Amino acid sequence: MGSGESILNIINRYLTANNHRLYAHLIGDVTAGKPALVFMHDGLGCIEMWRDLPEKVVSMTGLPALIYDRWGYGKSDTLTEPRQLNYRHVEALQTLPAVLDEFNIDSFILIGHSDGGAMSLLAASEFTERVLAVATFAPQVAIPDQMQSDMHKTMQAFESGKLKGALEKYHGDNTVSMFYGWANAWSSDAFKTWNMTEEFTKIRCPVLTIVGARDEYGYQHNLDAIEAGVSAPLKQLVLPTAGHAPHQDEPDTILAEIKSLLQTAGVL
Repeated sequence: MGSGESILNIINRYLTANNHRLYAHLIGDVTAGKPALVFMHDGLGCIEMWRDLPEKVVSMTGLPALIYDRWGYGKSDTLTEPRQLNYRHVEALQTLPAVLDEFNIDSFILIGHSDGGAMSLLAASEFTERVLAVATFAPQVAIPDQMQSDMHKTMQAFESGKLKGALEKYHGDNTVSMFYGWANAWSSDAFKTWNMTEEFTKIRCPVLTIVGARDEYGYQHNLDAIEAGVSAPLKQLVLPTAGHAPHQDEPDTILAEIKSLLQTAGVL
């Protein structure tokens, strides 16, 4: 993680949630009556891959931020079984609240990328009194027609060694099981019929969705699914020069939009 503009209290610790040992990173101090920022990484991500975005948002808002490596990722326990098709629901509805309890976090703002964006929206649909706002970057909430071919290309990139080497810097010994746990779930035939739109109808907080026009996995199917389900205040942006990680490609825009979202939610 990068360094912030001011000295912030940092806590790195392991915890047990949903029967797995997870690694967590807390920036700032959690206090009663003050919401926290909670970052949910993507399907191949981890704490470190957020780079310095969490610290920048903490500095901008004055709110604490919690980031954790999900089971099988980063410094958390190694994945020991195939990912179930409902793994995002399990994370959002079971593991996430257990992690929040470890840090005595009551109300919170979710910031999620890709798979983490989908989990953030699912959590917002369930914990309507606790989630104050959701910001998602390239959220994967629907299955595009070309997903099978996209996953085949991604698997080839991993097996050729280039992608594997890049991921090993962050996931170490977890890399292989982490990658195939994600890739096999997404490439399965049963995954084709998966849809979250009905859950999104329960969301009550403001939602921000930002995608990149150059996203290699596409984006319109995700925007459509979110718009079809979310009746709460919703803002969707397509950044012309960004790819699947708009928060890395256009960080200044992302920060400005997060600030605007939190103002809409009455947090700032």
